[in-house]
Amino acid sequence: MFGAIGTFVYRMRFAVIAVLVVLMGGLGLYGLGLSKHLSQSGWFDPTSQSSKGSVVADTALGRDHRSDVILLITAPPGTKVTDPQISTKVEKFVDDLLTKYPTVVQRAYNGDTSTPEGEQSALRNNQQVIDPFFTPTDAAGKAAQDIVRSRTITPDQQRAFISIGVAGNDDTTVLNNFKTIEPFFDNIAQRYDLPAGTTFQLAGLQPVAGAMARGMDADIHRAEIIALPL
Repeated sequence: MFGAIGTFVYRMRFAVIAVLVVLMGGLGLYGLGLSKHLSQSGWFDPTSQSSKGSVVADTALGRDHRSDVILLITAPPGTKVTDPQISTKVEKFVDDLLTKYPTVVQRAYNGDTSTPEGEQSALRNNQQVIDPFFTPTDAAGKAAQDIVRSRTITPDQQRAFISIGVAGNDDTTVLNNFKTIEPFFDNIAQRYDLPAGTTFQLAGLQPVAGAMARGMDADIHRAEIIALPL
């Protein structure tokens, strides 16, 4: 039997090669869309108590967006982040971000909360920007902003951070929205003409998740390239 199979394959060798090439090519094309079918929740065990607890908390209290994106600003030596030449330009960046992506980031929820439906909407859309450089106009806002500054600016005023919430009620949606705004964080110092030596660094859940996702995509692509000849 094996001899007959070998003889058949030898006689039809060109057809066999062609069929294999077409088959592998088709499978490769089919696999190109793999990343579109993956979610960002695969890092967690959905049956664990912590995962179940987070679902209950998010359902009852809304998703906590305060650590989605952390933008760390470091002033160059001899200056402070509170200097107008830095603070006003950083605030201009924040305003531009809010203007360009109003459905992804917002300074605070501004919808109607006078009805139960409105309260639920506010709960589900609680992403906001915690910004030490923002200047409120009302007395209550100024008092609250003093507390924000005390918690987001270092005592020597060399560093500060801005917390940016990203819209979305599940991991995949939030990460995809972050990918939408991520290019806006490139070359901030150069684009807004900040003093030489001013640095910006991204931290928080979404930048880390985005880096892990890019690494995973690269690993899958590398595995496909290695596996195809084999």
